[in-house]
Amino acid sequence: MGYKSAARQAQKEINIKRSRFISFCAPVGSEDEAQQLIGMRKKLYSDAAHNCYAYIVGENGQISRSSDDREPAGTAGIPILEAIKARGLTYTLIVVSRYFGGVLLGAGGLARAYSGAASAALELAGQLRYEKTAVYRLDADYADWDRLEKALAKEAGCAVESADYGEKVSAILLIREECEARALGAIAELTDGRVCAVKTGEKNAAWNA
Repeated sequence: MGYKSAARQAQKEINIKRSRFISFCAPVGSEDEAQQLIGMRKKLYSDAAHNCYAYIVGENGQISRSSDDREPAGTAGIPILEAIKARGLTYTLIVVSRYFGGVLLGAGGLARAYSGAASAALELAGQLRYEKTAVYRLDADYADWDRLEKALAKEAGCAVESADYGEKVSAILLIREECEARALGAIAELTDGRVCAVKTGEKNAAWNA
């Protein structure tokens, strides 16, 4: 199954009828982390007229919260939340700080402004897909590792998480489930069976969405 989240923190400012909308997007690991970041943004932009936010957490997006922060009900938090949902993301937070420019935007205009600000930050943040991933360990001499490292770099579903260089190279590999057979076959073929990767477990790992 897996899930998608924002890949990194990002900030974007847009101006609409003299109001400034400063949108901040971040991946978050829990609701507590989301709340901590919201507090930090409110402190950073304490002079803003509004600090509106929305977030979704949980592998199935089971927790979602939003706040209009004194904007008319439904004109800020929900549009921000819908921008996250529209991309199928979870473990993602957006805070939009607004400096009022003196021109009223109306309910529809506000909703479009907050939605647009959220979307702009999401675009900058990018996405990662987290999938159940097999963890393998292998030990190889340097000649074999040189061939393996180059070949594995070309495998979209395989990544080297770490490598220790001693008398031999001891590497930890992350391999997506659907790529296991192909990757293990490539390891055996490239080393004429000298190197055997041993599965040590599974984890949720991030891959480009």
